[in-house]
Amino acid sequence: MKLGLPKPDEDGVRRVRLGFVEFAAVVVAITLGWWLVSQLVSQQYDAQMKANADTATAINGLRTQVAVMNDQIAMLTTQLANVPALARTQAQIQAELADHERRLGRLEEDHGVRVKGWTH
Repeated sequence: MKLGLPKPDEDGVRRVRLGFVEFAAVVVAITLGWWLVSQLVSQQYDAQMKANADTATAINGLRTQVAVMNDQIAMLTTQLANVPALARTQAQIQAELADHERRLGRLEEDHGVRVKGWTH
């Protein structure tokens, strides 16, 4: 067996001719290459599907957290809605307390009575 370039044919073109063993080796090489590429693509696909599943799980967790937070915000909004009413109630109580203190002070002055537990 000689190594080197094949001799040109009658039309001057050099052609490589494969025997049975060489042809079988090329077919096996192509088949193995195809199998290897398909395995790599399959692994990438599986990895992507797992990543998608993990992402979906994370998104569902975030949805749950958002729902809980929305409930908490709604509860706080309801509680804070009463703050102006509480401020008005406190102002009324302070006004009544000032009135009672003024009246107790007058009672003390007018009648010389000392009200127990009250200091002015």
